[in-house]
Amino acid sequence: KLKNMIADHLQSFFIIHNFGNRQTKGFGSFTIQDLERKKGLFEIFKSENKNYWYWKIDEEKNTTDVFTDIAIIYSLLKTGINFPDHPKVEAVDERGKPIIQNGRPRMRLDETVRGAYNIYFKSYLYQFFNNTTAYGNEKRFVKEKFFTPANRIANDGKIKKYVRSLLGTAPFNEYRDRDRKGIIEFSCAEADRFQSPIIF
Repeated sequence: KLKNMIADHLQSFFIIHNFGNRQTKGFGSFTIQDLERKKGLFEIFKSENKNYWYWKIDEEKNTTDVFTDIAIIYSLLKTGINFPDHPKVEAVDERGKPIIQNGRPRMRLDETVRGAYNIYFKSYLYQFFNNTTAYGNEKRFVKEKFFTPANRIANDGKIKKYVRSLLGTAPFNEYRDRDRKGIIEFSCAEADRFQSPIIF
């Protein structure tokens, strides 16, 4: 009797729970093979979740592309997208002479210029927070306090909040200005990690 009850609820359990690392991004997602016990996905979602977004994927699409799409959607929601498409220029040494490698000039990215195909999009989370509250976010705080003096931006006077944590925390976040990059760890006495409320 217990085994039958587990079997009846197993598909629902797997649909709303993923396992392992990066589980909110669709990793560690399973379903059952027993076709006789399989229920419709929509019926399960409607009974288990009040809010969901359905995204139909071409059956021919490979798994890597699906996870890439999830990563892009999540970036649009949480962190935004900054693809500067820096053009490449010849690298030079401290005397201004081209650095030759394997008989050719070594190339580097010119981070002072954005290329023709650059993409910059502030996250929906940032836009929502910025338009509906009086608070600033953690990225602005880092730019005001931790960037090198030449790259630092002026304090806008707002109280800053760790906004991106609303969609889950990570052990650390990486930031960079034109001169350096570094890792900033956030800690909270009440919780080591906070899982995203959005699950793929």
